[in-house]
Amino acid sequence: MTPQIAFLINQALQSLSVGNFKTAELYLGQALKLNPKNTHTLRFLGVVAAQQNQWEKALDFLNRSIKADPKNAIAYSNIGNVFLGLKEYSSAITNYEKALTLNPNDAEAWSNKGNALATLKRYDEALEQYDRALALNPQYAEAWSNKGNALATLKRYDEALEQYDRALALNPQYAEAWSNKGNALNEIKNFEQALSAYQQSIVINPYQADVWSGVGNSLTELKNYEAAMAAYEKAISLDPQYAEAWSNKGNLLGQLKRYKEALACCKQALDIDEGYVPAWSNQASYQAEMQDHISALDSANKALSLDASYAKAWLNKGSALNNLSQYADAIACFDRAIELRPDYADAWANKGVALYDLLQLDESIQCCNKAIEIEPGHIEAHWTKSFSQLMLGNFDEGWSNYEYRWNRKDADQHPHSRITPLTSLANLSGKKILIWPEQGYGDILQFARYIPKLANMGADVYFEVQEALAPLFQGQYPCNVIIKGSDTQEIDFQLPLASLPLLFKTNLNSIPTDVPYIQVNPSKIAEWKNKLPLSKEKLNIGIACSGNINFDLKHGNKRPIPLAYFSELAKQHNLFLIQKEIRESDQETLQNLDMIHPLGELINNFEDTAAIVENMDLIISIDTSLVHLAGALGKKVLVLLSWCPDWRWLAKGSTNPWYPSATVIRQPSAGDWEAVMRDVKALV
Repeated sequence: MTPQIAFLINQALQSLSVGNFKTAELYLGQALKLNPKNTHTLRFLGVVAAQQNQWEKALDFLNRSIKADPKNAIAYSNIGNVFLGLKEYSSAITNYEKALTLNPNDAEAWSNKGNALATLKRYDEALEQYDRALALNPQYAEAWSNKGNALATLKRYDEALEQYDRALALNPQYAEAWSNKGNALNEIKNFEQALSAYQQSIVINPYQADVWSGVGNSLTELKNYEAAMAAYEKAISLDPQYAEAWSNKGNLLGQLKRYKEALACCKQALDIDEGYVPAWSNQASYQAEMQDHISALDSANKALSLDASYAKAWLNKGSALNNLSQYADAIACFDRAIELRPDYADAWANKGVALYDLLQLDESIQCCNKAIEIEPGHIEAHWTKSFSQLMLGNFDEGWSNYEYRWNRKDADQHPHSRITPLTSLANLSGKKILIWPEQGYGDILQFARYIPKLANMGADVYFEVQEALAPLFQGQYPCNVIIKGSDTQEIDFQLPLASLPLLFKTNLNSIPTDVPYIQVNPSKIAEWKNKLPLSKEKLNIGIACSGNINFDLKHGNKRPIPLAYFSELAKQHNLFLIQKEIRESDQETLQNLDMIHPLGELINNFEDTAAIVENMDLIISIDTSLVHLAGALGKKVLVLLSWCPDWRWLAKGSTNPWYPSATVIRQPSAGDWEAVMRDVKALV
């Protein structure tokens, strides 16, 4: 090489070191004119092109460099880097091997070969390459960091963190190692330390979109949602084509229940990179939240067609199938997710849900226990386990796990968290205690039986209820009935109504069954007796075939029974439809069954409903507030249950400890309402 060419190459390298590609190309172009076959000039032109992602141009120069000098090992290594950039990993490995055949002491080539192998998920081989690189150059910080990445992918996080620390000890200004350390800390849920590592990386280089996205992930887990959103926005502003940042922003929006916006972020990610598997998988999750389970299944299948080893996509596919009542297929998907990730607590918990839906309660508990063993605070596992335990009558443990409802992602905000919670029944005399509603009308009617028990302990009870229930409970118990949203400034303690069974340590043998525990004003009963077209010859039967339409949609419409099933009963008896909402299909049935009297538009509140119930000879209803009201009034009621009912009806039996006047009729198999109605006909 002539001194003039050496000078020009040196000038080019100085320009390249500050990212001035055009100036570097000018110097190298001048050198090339002096000697068009100089292997070094050609190689550096290839390197400059590669750094600008001009892959074809880079390969042309590098191949010309090798033609000029077939033993140019570093040129083969550079070609490997180009193929790495093109995601042609096998070709990259081939060229690294050629480089290492010519120069087995090239630590960088060993490390880069390791990167290619790691991308192909050949992690054990990758680790061997990193070790070869480090044996040659123990001061090679990048190889330490790359080795850490491979170990982190293998979930060997403690070892990975050791490698990152080795890299940072060698080069404290190594921004990527700080970022990688943050990623590993995120994976082991050490979010505050992860955030600290990311911030170190940002101090060194504030223009890394991937690091800002990592910051967003940490902040999301720390529930600092506003700051997390700002971090994702920063990542996207730095690189609008960064699919992962769009997907992660969608994940945050999903946690905030802003599902339409979350789906829009998934679309952005997939417009950028149609093959980005996490975005397809996340999209499935948000579609499921919007009750679009068919689309969710399609999205999960798309994710798996791209990467059949992506455990989260198997989880989301299983969830979609479970929501479509395809339980066996759902369980197979959860099993596949567990096979891929034996420590995948979410997969174990979701399998527990599917087994619960199949009424395989002991097996469901086992799966939930496995999830809890992996992740002791796993909210959904405790929540699902509580249902199985309560349905089996194991109230001692069931009530405790039932408290996890407050930590669920779709839990309502605690409206009275500023007031001290009631944790003991001791020394209640004179204390002002707020008992407030958290769930549906049926739950309030079921657990209202505890209010007089609390008042009899000397407590000054404030019973908060919805406006529709207030007239019914006004004057019912020795307590103050207040409307939801009333001022509660002077209260000493508070407790949600459904936590009272835990406070009273209720078991199957100690359920308060002083029925009736709700009384109806005789004048109100008489008022409705005059309003209703009651029959003296036939049984007057109050019925309900569906409840809250949105609730039923969210739960797969397993609870409602088509009104048409009551047509035969309507020919023999005097039927009254006691429900506010009527499904469209049932409205059509009503038009053809003029012997059923719809009362929904006449009912103003639950005092009206209770008076109507008292005028009936019998109530026949699915699991809505009507059966709870009838049970609380001591009225004879037939409860029509789907295959997997709510926990309060227990797993089997035709009687129920909460309501002595109730007869429970269960589907013998999923969806079999015909068998249920045969039993109804026999009993009536």
